[in-house]
Amino acid sequence: MATTPQPTTGSRTARAREVCAPRGGRARSAVGRRSPSPSSPPNSAPANALSRYRRKVSNHPLVACDDPAGRRRGARMNLRAIAAADPATPQRQRNCGAVPIDSQVEIRIKDGSAYYCGLETCGNVWLCPVCSAKIHHRRAGELREALAIWEATGHAASLVTITIPHELGDRLSKLVDAERAAWRQVTAGAAWQRLKSRLGIAGHVIALEFTWGDENGWHPHYHVLLIHDQRLDAAAIAAVHGHIHSRLAASCRNHGLRPPDQLHAVRIDPNVSATAAGAYIAKGSDWSLALELARGDLKTSRASSRTPHQILADYYQTGDSGDRELWREYSRATHGLAAVRWSRGLRVLMLGPAAEPERADEELAAEDVNGNLVEVIPLSVWWRIRSYGLEHAVLVAAELAGLGRSQRPGACESAT
Repeated sequence: MATTPQPTTGSRTARAREVCAPRGGRARSAVGRRSPSPSSPPNSAPANALSRYRRKVSNHPLVACDDPAGRRRGARMNLRAIAAADPATPQRQRNCGAVPIDSQVEIRIKDGSAYYCGLETCGNVWLCPVCSAKIHHRRAGELREALAIWEATGHAASLVTITIPHELGDRLSKLVDAERAAWRQVTAGAAWQRLKSRLGIAGHVIALEFTWGDENGWHPHYHVLLIHDQRLDAAAIAAVHGHIHSRLAASCRNHGLRPPDQLHAVRIDPNVSATAAGAYIAKGSDWSLALELARGDLKTSRASSRTPHQILADYYQTGDSGDRELWREYSRATHGLAAVRWSRGLRVLMLGPAAEPERADEELAAEDVNGNLVEVIPLSVWWRIRSYGLEHAVLVAAELAGLGRSQRPGACESAT
């Protein structure tokens, strides 16, 4: 990726939000330079289109997609294009949303939202903003359903946030190893089994998230939802805190990190509601416990820190090679990690034995959503759309005016 810096104004977060949004005017390439208009768009897919990283971001004016869902979709498509321009990005991810898997590309509409069918998907929950949104959406929906059933039967849940001590200069891989080791120690051995039995803890759902701060570097943290059949009193909360904190402290010693803070390293929000989880959980008027745990893709970080996708957007805007290296470090450290995991047997306990088997991220990203067909795009036209960076503009046009005449149900990749 090129690293030519550009003059910038405003905060990094503001610039990231600006570049994530679909914009008017000529599309910029993902290396921070103006890309010339193609004199003759290709009639078919060039053999080396991906290897040359000629992907462009969406250039549709904001006024045509002023609903929040449309803006988020456009932002994700932009960020996916930016990530695809990095030579370090895996080939499968560069193909995502770009390379047709058949002889045509389709546009379908589901619940008023248009999306493309017949394109490859990568299923990378960490690096691909589009696949990440679909995966998190489906995981959050499943968790929301499980929590509603659990609450309806009079049971409770508590949210635990675990933060590993971190300083500027700490490698992300080291911090992730320490945090994973800490949680393994929390749930290993007879002490945890006795605590679970005494407090009625049926299991847990755990989600991993990342931010970066200019003062303290990488900040990986776990959100752990403890599922229990009775409300936790003050003594029970203290017992859970002490058990987790002692194992976290041991893991920090083993990995050469400073001792975890007694107050902030382990935070417990006890007896939370699935529909209203308190000040920390309520990130918006419709924020729920399921979204807090499973939809890290919807969050933006505070002004003092950035999410990985904000880092990617900042690199696109400024050409800062430091942001490029942060993004690549994040890519390496998250390889093979799960974003959301259920403890053994808990999913069946909460959803019932008739619940369908848990699906892999790749399956969720390519899930059949049975939208209605509104337009068929020949490959020659598809490559022309891509060469001009009009992917999002075409979807907005389909939603506003309707491009096609047929309304046949089908299945394909959706955008959430």
